Amino acid sequence: MNQMLWANLKRTWTHHFGTQMTTLIVLAASYAIICSFLTLGQNLRNILSLWGDSIQMTVFLKEETKEDSGNEKLTQLKTRLQAINGVDDVKYVSKQEAAEKFKMEMSGFMPEVFQDEEFIAPFPSSFIISFKDQLKQKIDTLRLAEIAKQISGFEGAEDIAYGQDWLNNYASFIKGINSMGLALVLVLLSGSVFVVGTSIKTSISARRDEIEIMELVGATSQMIRWPLVVEGLFLGLLASTVAGF
Repeated sequence: MNQMLWANLKRTWTHHFGTQMTTLIVLAASYAIICSFLTLGQNLRNILSLWGDSIQMTVFLKEETKEDSGNEKLTQLKTRLQAINGVDDVKYVSKQEAAEKFKMEMSGFMPEVFQDEEFIAPFPSSFIISFKDQLKQKIDTLRLAEIAKQISGFEGAEDIAYGQDWLNNYASFIKGINSMGLALVLVLLSGSVFVVGTSIKTSISARRDEIEIMELVGATSQMIRWPLVVEGLFLGLLASTVAGF
């Protein structure tokens, strides 16, 4: 049985090399493009996940909010921030701390500015919010937007920043790539089915006389179909191997 299948496979490639080779090229190209888009989408999501490991939200405070550690409004705001679902830690950053951090990061670019004794750092005091791993590992832009909207209604909060513009644009870009990839996959799969179907029809037409003789001598439908199935499996396996390289 195995020798017969191998003989049929060898004969098909010998007599219909052009058709088989065309089918192989189309399938291999389709597999390669599909794998490329899947890999691209996964890499883009990995970049977003890496960014999520350091995701933080900065809540800038209103000017009238005093920095006194005993200030009741400041304490209440911190308590409300810590109570938000998904929040892991809330750290207070004073104006002085923000100014020192700014000087450390930018002194190499604008040394003459920081040497001015009258320089005043333009940063208000703020709370830095860190999130739990559940939210960082799978960044949910809608959930972050909900948290920002919730905080904006808190007394003492003036503005919220978490890189939302970059994050939303990048998430939209990934969504666009995934949609385009899905559409391309459907087109390629449809084309592959058409090519394979044409190849099978050609193979059946070329074996019409052989099939009739097999039916006359008592061959079952399974015996007639099995060589064609094996040829299709071999072609698909060969195409996936070529696409892998």
